[in-house]
Order: sequence, then C-alpha cells, then structure tokens
Amino acid sequence: MDTNLLATNSVVGGAAALEPHANVNWGCVIGLMLLGAFIGTLALWCYQLTVPSSTDKKDPWIFLKNFGMGLGAVALVPAVLQTISSNLLTQASTNVDARFILVSFCVAAAYASRRFLAVVPEKILDSLKTTAEDASQAKAKAEAAQSQTAKLTEVVANKTASASAMSQTAVAPAIQTILQANGYDTNCLLVIQALFDSQYPAARTVAGMAMDTGLTTDQVSKWARRMELNGDVEPYAGDPTRGTWWRLTDSGKTKLAALQPQSTGIQVFRSNIQ
Repeated sequence: MDTNLLATNSVVGGAAALEPHANVNWGCVIGLMLLGAFIGTLALWCYQLTVPSSTDKKDPWIFLKNFGMGLGAVALVPAVLQTISSNLLTQASTNVDARFILVSFCVAAAYASRRFLAVVPEKILDSLKTTAEDASQAKAKAEAAQSQTAKLTEVVANKTASASAMSQTAVAPAIQTILQANGYDTNCLLVIQALFDSQYPAARTVAGMAMDTGLTTDQVSKWARRMELNGDVEPYAGDPTRGTWWRLTDSGKTKLAALQPQSTGIQVFRSNIQ
C-alpha cells in the first residue's frame, strides 16, 4: 500500500489554500464515502447491541439516528483532508489503495460520529480563522514594505535629481576656482559637503555619502581616493562590515573650509545613514 497517499503539501498558517480538485471522480468518491458511512454506522450499531447496559439498543430508530450522524461526520471528511492539504480525494479516483484508505477514514468518522461532530467543526473553524488572521497580517506587512520601498525610491530619486541638477548648475567663481585648483568637480563638491556634515563628526561611510549626495558608491569612492591623494581625506577605522570609512584631514578641513554648505549655499540631503 502506498504510504504517501496522505502526504501533505506546504501549509500556510495552519490551513491549506483552497485548490480545485479538477481530476476528482466525484461519483466514485461520494460512493466510497457513503459506503464508509454505512459500514461505520453498522459497526457502531452492532457494538451498541453488545453492550449490556446500553439503552440505545432499545431505541428502534437508533440505526437511522447513527446513520444520520455518520453522514454528517463523513461529509466533513473532505474539509479535514483539505485542512491537512491531502490529495487523497484525487488519488481515490484512480488508485485502489487510496480508495481503501478513504473508506477506512469514513468508517472511523461514522463510528465516532458523536465525538467527530462535536470536535471537528470547531477545529476547522479555528483553523480558518487562524488562516484569515495570518493572511491579514501578511497583507499588512506587504503593504508596509511596499510603502517603505516607495518612500526609499522617492528619496533616492530626489537625491539623484539633486546631484544631476548640481552638476548642471553654475557654481560661484570662487568655489569653482578652489575645485579646479585641486582637480575636483561639482560631484566632488557634494562629497566634500557630506564629509563636512556636522551630524557625523567622526567619519562617513561610502554608502551614507552616496545616499546624501545622490551619487553612486563608485563615484563617491573615486572622489574619496582622489582626495586622499591630495591629502584632504583619510581612511577611518570604523565598522568594517559597512565598508570603507572616510574623514577629512586637518589640512583638508582648512583648505576646503570655503566649500562647506553654509559657505556655498548648497545643501545636500541627509539620509540618516552615517
């Protein structure tokens, strides 16, 4: 007998997603379920007849009552199988082993119909409630992540636009003179102003300066190395997991003091990323 007939697929939030059983032979499946309900009811009735103290055997309608509860219990079997994400219904349409397992499942449900009907519906409803709550939480997290991504995209777009506009804007002649004398351009001016940011007195990371200036990390790294050759900046022993850190040297602060934001009137964005 195939031991994988009750194998389950991945389950999210304790219950399986509802999927159509397009390949199920429902005539065969319903017939097997009715057979299981009848056998389970018959077994329960025979058991009740053998119990000396049972009052049920004196009831002439006991078999029909048991059969009614058995049908109700068996009707819940597909819901139970769906909850555990079993493909038993599909397998039972063509697989003989699966048919015996389905009948056995229905016999057990019909035989224990009173307890089955008292417990299983509540469990199914709890499972559906949990699934709905998990889906709601997942949707809320997805919306929050989407909103955060949109905000970050907007910030990056604004900073990139600012950097582009900066490169096309005429800089004061005095500032331009200082830049040209040191082999720098307006992009480097943005890096210099990010290094002068008083919010980060110790040093800046390449990623932080890129976020503030709208430049790429490669552009920031290029100008940082160029400024290092001129003695204007130096590496700083910061957190190595965040890449290379840079800070202005004392001579660089003196030489480039006129390029601070308050001196040029040009202010870079702040990303709150050091």
